Amino acid sequence: MIASLRLVIALLGISLAGQARADVPLPPGLAAMAASPGSNESVITNVGGLDLELNMGRTAFVFAAVDEMSRWTPRYKPSYHEWLDRRHVLTNQERLLLTDHERLRRALPERGFYLSFGTNDSIEVATRRSELNHWLKVADASSERAVLDHFAPLFAPLYDERRARLGEFRDRLLGDAKVLDTTIRQLTRFAGGMPEQPLTLVLVAAPNGSEGGNVSGINGTPQLIEMSDESDRGVRHAIARAFINLHASRLGLAAAQCGSGLEPLELSRALVLAYLDDQNDLRDPEIDLQRSVARGNVRSDGSRDPWVRSGRYSIVLRRRVHAALREGKTLEELLPATCEPWKKLVADGLIPPPVTQTDLMSKNDGKRRRD
Repeated sequence: MIASLRLVIALLGISLAGQARADVPLPPGLAAMAASPGSNESVITNVGGLDLELNMGRTAFVFAAVDEMSRWTPRYKPSYHEWLDRRHVLTNQERLLLTDHERLRRALPERGFYLSFGTNDSIEVATRRSELNHWLKVADASSERAVLDHFAPLFAPLYDERRARLGEFRDRLLGDAKVLDTTIRQLTRFAGGMPEQPLTLVLVAAPNGSEGGNVSGINGTPQLIEMSDESDRGVRHAIARAFINLHASRLGLAAAQCGSGLEPLELSRALVLAYLDDQNDLRDPEIDLQRSVARGNVRSDGSRDPWVRSGRYSIVLRRRVHAALREGKTLEELLPATCEPWKKLVADGLIPPPVTQTDLMSKNDGKRRRD
């Protein structure tokens, strides 16, 4: 019997997965601002037994945009920067603000940022709430507020355009109710069950200037789903990722035992992508490997793509994952069969070196000098 699963899809308004957000009450003036009409748009519905709450929050949207633009992690996406570059030339002040955000993100735990600014509150209310709850130090919260206050008007047109599509996104989810239900049932068997307590998935949808239903985010933290025609895939991606990462310790052990440079995150992501690619599980993986090699390892902004390694790995895992699903095998039973395909990719020279923090810092310095 499937345990209760609550899926809270917060389109840019979130709390952390598995973490209750017990706020310290706001002072009356800020509390009134937080409760004012228009501060939150929400759609609540149920799909296949899942409770869905869809919200749009300007603060969380701006935070997501700035987070990507700052390139504080090799997993950044260039699409926000590209969208803004077509409309605005970054000033020296803005480059310094992005450097401030990058510095804070590298120095402080992610939990504080997502609790503070992944919200439907205004930037002012979010900052004060962060200070009262000690999610971030007062100086750090104020520094982040200065960054978000500046970039909010620059991204306002993009936010307003995506906000209007909230209803379309909801309707696509409703239309995919059977797909989501199948996903939950398959993954419950594959993961070997559910936790004793209901599992809460908290997702952040981060609209950006490019199309695509990609999901980003670090394991165990809220995930960003790009609103587009493929956002239903993004939801399935997030659900699959949550189930597979219930076995994070096993994934870590399997990656360590395999060696050859395999990281647990790469194994996890490859399994998720292989699961999602259910339309091509019978196709010869060599075809898709050749196409991946032909595309190369470089993204649109000239940086090396950190996801090429797990993407190619997912191609060669595809048949194994879907065979396991058809045969009723669990993830634990599949893991021993995931090492040999990785080692063969490495031996064939198809796995490029990982993108390091040093690579990223050099890229950031060069990009900011050119801006």
